[in-house]
Amino acid sequence: MKKLLLLLLLIPTLIHAEEFKLVCEGERVLTKSNLDVFRIKESIVVKVRNASIRAEDETYYNGKSARFEGSYIKDKELISAMTVYTEAPSKSSCSVVGHDLSINLIDETIYITKRETNECKKKGYFTNIDFIGKCKKQILLAFETFDAFVANATNLAPTNEMCDVDEGDIRNKGNRLRKKCF
Repeated sequence: MKKLLLLLLLIPTLIHAEEFKLVCEGERVLTKSNLDVFRIKESIVVKVRNASIRAEDETYYNGKSARFEGSYIKDKELISAMTVYTEAPSKSSCSVVGHDLSINLIDETIYITKRETNECKKKGYFTNIDFIGKCKKQILLAFETFDAFVANATNLAPTNEMCDVDEGDIRNKGNRLRKKCF
């Protein structure tokens, strides 16, 4: 009864703070100075939270500092995010690295761009990495790991099949679950 009451009290919090995971399949394209270097098909995982989103190795959130600027907007139809890192200028480098992400939740398309520019080098250059694909949503619940633990714990209990061997049987040797048979 206490568990049911606790669950009822937590439901508004769980519904309001919906987190989910997207598994996206698509194509990655690397471009250097307007030339396609390579194209590969791959899958990525995107974790969507209320205050941030994580796609591959980049976390997007709202913030600003001397060398960083980020924004993250999430609604029922669209998620958009961007980050810009500015390197401290030196004689040989003054690169700017930007990451943009756009996910249309209605048609389940994703578009990610990572670009680096460096105008301080003699010829200047840019690198662009794009990922374009389709996503499928998987809901993450706060109790998901607990439920998985409970499910695994029930599978570890000795069954009649495990206990249906003689005491001296070689199958009992080193099997801690069969030792709990009575």
